[in-house]
Amino acid sequence: VHGETLLQDFMERDKPVFLDDLVVEHANMARCDYGFAATAGRRDGMEDALLVHGHLSGDTDDLFGVFDGFGGAAASRLATIAFPRLLAEELKTAARLRASWAQHGLSASLRFAGSGSADFDDGIFKLETEDEAGSDDSTESFQRDYAEFLLRDGGCVLSGAAGAAGAADDAGGVGGADGADGALDAESDAASAATLSTYTNTIAVALSRAFRALADEIGRSTEVPQGCGTTALVAYVVDSLVFVANAGDTRAILRRESERLPVRLSTDHKASEPAEVARVRATGANISCISGSVP
Repeated sequence: VHGETLLQDFMERDKPVFLDDLVVEHANMARCDYGFAATAGRRDGMEDALLVHGHLSGDTDDLFGVFDGFGGAAASRLATIAFPRLLAEELKTAARLRASWAQHGLSASLRFAGSGSADFDDGIFKLETEDEAGSDDSTESFQRDYAEFLLRDGGCVLSGAAGAAGAADDAGGVGGADGADGALDAESDAASAATLSTYTNTIAVALSRAFRALADEIGRSTEVPQGCGTTALVAYVVDSLVFVANAGDTRAILRRESERLPVRLSTDHKASEPAEVARVRATGANISCISGSVP
């Protein structure tokens, strides 16, 4: 950003702006300071895009993103516009479901993880009554993805057990009027931990579903030419919780004042990573080098 005047002009905008061919989606960022830098390198033009979106679904959540485009800038620029909308929709569904699960008994929604069963018709994840959660296709598919996430990956694991209790208190009031779940029940540590686990797991599923929806939207867009695409890395910050999701090799790191070296928050999706090779092959696909190119 060149000069204080341009920076102030940028900070006051709440719609996409173009700065040196770098697209930034900005809306109502007030909770924290941030900065950005980018270079096109040897490319003819800038193909990357940054996303900064404050107060995505309430007063205490912000969204940041980096999209490293290739084959042109159309996909990365579309991502900065579409992803906040897609994630906000999934977060609303997640909030409705959490409210419904709490109403019908939180233990029922958690019991599925230990059952080892993939029977989705046993009533645990199917709402028996018509309530504010509704029974639309998006709600039912979210519940199915949530159950599969617990069975396949075991759900989220919070980093830093010592801070779990404080994080649980923060998670209880997320989203203001649009996405609040209400204050967490403080009667027992177990109840708080269970509620926080459900909260973090639904956010993880919401991010995953938003990523898939973004890929579909880019694939359908007539504005994105064949061979054009983008990596995606986002950080969804809610109070003191940070959720990081990525597709591709764009990387997130965390720097703490108390530690000399930064901590990696994401895992690169590239063939030089053994875990990525194993993931690809587990789907029945293969990885190979063509004409001496990198895999």
